[in-house]
Amino acid sequence: MICFVLNASLNHIKSSSVLRNEDPLRTLIYGELKMLGPPLLKLIILLKLVPKMSDQKKTEAKGKKNVHGQRDHLHLALICLKELIMICSSTSHLTGLLEDMVSISTLQHADSNNESETILIIDDQHLRSKELFIVKILKPLFSELLALSFFSEVEIISDMIMIIGCKLPCELSNSHGAWAVSVCKSNEILSSKVGKSIVRLAICLSSPPDDLIISQDLARELLQVIGSEGNEPVKVSEAYPVINHLTSAVLNSCVLHTIEEVIADMDWATKKLKTFSLVYQKMIHFSQNNEQSSELAFEENLYPRAGAVVKVLSSFVSMNLNGTCALSTKK
Repeated sequence: MICFVLNASLNHIKSSSVLRNEDPLRTLIYGELKMLGPPLLKLIILLKLVPKMSDQKKTEAKGKKNVHGQRDHLHLALICLKELIMICSSTSHLTGLLEDMVSISTLQHADSNNESETILIIDDQHLRSKELFIVKILKPLFSELLALSFFSEVEIISDMIMIIGCKLPCELSNSHGAWAVSVCKSNEILSSKVGKSIVRLAICLSSPPDDLIISQDLARELLQVIGSEGNEPVKVSEAYPVINHLTSAVLNSCVLHTIEEVIADMDWATKKLKTFSLVYQKMIHFSQNNEQSSELAFEENLYPRAGAVVKVLSSFVSMNLNGTCALSTKK
């Protein structure tokens, strides 16, 4: 019955995207989608209370089947919640959805007291609801499910943190980037997919120059785990245990992909800088000095970033790479 209801809810949520947000038929046909949020969260909180693997050995075959069934339901419920957030993120209903779920949450996070002090000074209601949802709901779920080694479910939660975290200003998103870094430093995650998702959170939710500083640290640790000429690889990084012999190949590609995105942005910025220079050479205006100052500031930000990219890639040049990663580095 639970599986049927969740699948029906998922189809209902996904099909709502067919109609535009402002279409009056959308509310008539699909109702207020945000009303699905609190019941979904209550179900997720209930389903996460699955016995740990050590307790499962004591259960009968029927009990084991029920535990696995609960796990499947939890996975499906999280997918529903993620889809609901994605749909509502493009509407004015997101704030109401998040506030409704925060109001009924009973989850606890170890650092929530410290983070609550930051939340109290947020005046903007939309930003406060996003911050509260990440701190009070997503982070506790992440920690509890990671402890249970529910890796596919942790990956879904990471996706939700990314969706909402990217909508926050730098001073707030940076704190979540720092949290992701701490997860990478304190957990030997053996799932390559979860490792990739948390590393992406660490980099993407950190604003420049911190994003490339983190990338440099990760690249150095990847060099130790993958190995180089004259240096034997180690099984797990001491500084970032998320990097280990099971995750290193995927995380290698992840960091390289991030650097490719940075290089593409720098290429765009360089073209813009050349355009500015041509305009300045042809133009005589009373505000020319101010415009030149803007151009210089633009260059001052661009060149250190280029230098940071070189430092990241220098670690990859020394690695014993093969296959796709080797081709990406050569490019």
